[in-house]
Amino acid sequence: FPDELGLSVPLTEEEQKALLYKPLEGEWGSRTRDQECERIIRSIDQLCTLDVAAPFELPVDLQAYPTYCTVVAYVTDLSTIRQRLQNRFYRRMSSLMWEVRYIEHNAQTFNEPGAFIVKTAKFVSDLMLQFI
Repeated sequence: FPDELGLSVPLTEEEQKALLYKPLEGEWGSRTRDQECERIIRSIDQLCTLDVAAPFELPVDLQAYPTYCTVVAYVTDLSTIRQRLQNRFYRRMSSLMWEVRYIEHNAQTFNEPGAFIVKTAKFVSDLMLQFI
């Protein structure tokens, strides 16, 4: 019990680890989640060296595009996905794939149909999905 009313009792490291989600067999393919996350992080790093990925590497600049957050409901980018992979945020590979698809979805939502940025977003998303 806590020493004072209203305070909490800290979790031990063991208790915290026991509460974390443990992926089921097959949720990350034939490898472990850790192996797959590290592999995909390396692919994002390689992708970000290409000019085509530059618009999707970091969060959209809200100073340049102030209405972006009012139009796009679920904001994401390659650096956010990379950070989430590092933190083992995704429970399943399908969740990661869903978020990667949102790069293209957001570009389609915010920009004119057929715009170069929309085509570029599709290319980047498809490339990531192929690698995953």
